Amino acid sequence: MILEVQKKQATPEIVVLELRGRLLMGNDSRQVEWSIAEVMKEGAKKVVMDLRELDAIDSTGVGILVMCNAKLQKAGGVMRIVSSDGIVESTLQMTHVDRIVKFFDTVEAASEKFVRRIGFRVRFIWRCMHKLRSFEHPHRMPSGWQGYLADEKWRGVRTEVNFG
Repeated sequence: MILEVQKKQATPEIVVLELRGRLLMGNDSRQVEWSIAEVMKEGAKKVVMDLRELDAIDSTGVGILVMCNAKLQKAGGVMRIVSSDGIVESTLQMTHVDRIVKFFDTVEAASEKFVRRIGFRVRFIWRCMHKLRSFEHPHRMPSGWQGYLADEKWRGVRTEVNFG
């Protein structure tokens, strides 16, 4: 069976790519890469790869999934994988893809984790702003200040804080 990639919009921020068939070496496997590029071009940063209908995957398919995840991360995005028990999931676990990309049983569960992650990010930014404001700076930080936090506890954590 030839690989089919179907794009669905789960929410305005989350795109689901459903893969059906076999993700093996050949021109068909490039469809996944092209689909991710198209999704990124449209501005989506949260992608769920639904692999439940995938029958087979080889090293090329594994490499394409890892590469797509890297491209999304570089653009500030996140990828999640939905997979059921079977040869595809065991292949991805054997190659340690589950250490790079989070796996879920359903699209809904993967989408819910995106929402929770946003909540974490907001709380983290709030704590950073509080830390920065507690320092004794003789001048006000400019709007959109970006940099490293100076406190020992937060050293090396890069963040963007808006003091608007």
